[in-house]
Amino acid sequence: MKRGSVVIAAERGSYAGKPRPWLVIQNAEMLENASSITVCAISADAMDASFRVPLEPSAANGLDKPSLALVDKIVTLRAESIVRVAGEVEDAPMRRIDAELRFWLDL
Repeated sequence: MKRGSVVIAAERGSYAGKPRPWLVIQNAEMLENASSITVCAISADAMDASFRVPLEPSAANGLDKPSLALVDKIVTLRAESIVRVAGEVEDAPMRRIDAELRFWLDL
């Protein structure tokens, strides 16, 4: 697992519950032996495009339908709640996600 990985996890909370895809946004150096992982939600539900980055399904990212990275829905999951790594988001959408994260977090 690394920054940009699409993981499948189930966690308690408003944006969680059933296993769903999440995008790892945590600094890669902090992932090794981490007990928690910071992610943003990924959803296939159509919703307002503000702070949502489109992700097309591909063999590389493991998504099976067009989805959105919900940059404004950031959570930290327990590492043990991650069931598996489904794939990796490609470079172009990750650059846009990085830009949206900087804007959302005012960095």
